[in-house]
Amino acid sequence: LRDITLFHELLNKTGRRFALIVGRAIDPESLAADTGEATTTLKRYVERTLPKHPEGALT
Repeated sequence: LRDITLFHELLNKTGRRFALIVGRAIDPESLAADTGEATTTLKRYVERTLPKHPEGALT
């Protein structure tokens, strides 16, 4: 449900400009084979690293 809401928020921006920052590409081989662990790693990276260091690499 949250994803749908966020999509509608994006649609509400039609005709307006907004900034979108895309970080470095993430090598899939650098993620854990366990999907739960990989998800936790990505979540931490997006929530903690990228806001402070948009060019920061996944560690």
